[in-house]
Amino acid sequence: MTLHFAYFITPHGYGHAARATAVMNAIHARRPDVCFEIFTRVPTWFFKMSLQGAYNYHDVLTDIGLVQSTSMEEDLPGTIQQLGELLPYRPALVERLARQAQE
Repeated sequence: MTLHFAYFITPHGYGHAARATAVMNAIHARRPDVCFEIFTRVPTWFFKMSLQGAYNYHDVLTDIGLVQSTSMEEDLPGTIQQLGELLPYRPALVERLARQAQE
């Protein structure tokens, strides 16, 4: 029986994805039968290049991070606006993601 783990990873930079992938690889080393359900907008190539185990990729925005106007300057009003558009999560989205995580 395949064991499934769901990972919801922020696409804001690759640091969170790199750490999550390291944890997934450690789990896979101990349980090769595991399959990861990855929910993110981190590009699929990132996981193809770094994840050792089986996974299913679900393209969904899980977090906006901090909106930036430049690489060195944050945009707090833009962050607040985008958070207002994302949160609270729509009940239909939560139900769909829960179904996908359980499949």
